[in-house]
Amino acid sequence: MIFLTTDSQFLVFNRDISSDLFAYIEDIYDGDNGRIVEGLPSKEDLMKNWWASMNTLEEFLKNKPYNNLEIYIFDQVPAKLINYIE
Repeated sequence: MIFLTTDSQFLVFNRDISSDLFAYIEDIYDGDNGRIVEGLPSKEDLMKNWWASMNTLEEFLKNKPYNNLEIYIFDQVPAKLINYIE
C-alpha cells in the first residue's frame, strides 16, 4: 500500500468552529440550560460554517485561512506512523 499519495486524502477544517459545536454537546450534559452555548451561533450556522471551512491540505497551505486547524485523513494510516500519547 502506498500511503498518502495525494493531498486530496487530507481535509482541513477550522477547529475553532468544531470546538463551538462541541460546546452544544457539553451543554446537554450540563443540564441543557444554555449556559455553555450562550452567545454562540446556532448549531445549524456552525455546521454550515464548518463545512465551508473545508480545504484540501494543498489549498490550506496556500491560503492559511485560519490558525487553529484539524486534519482528517481519508486513507489507512500504517500503525508504525501513529504515536499514542497518554
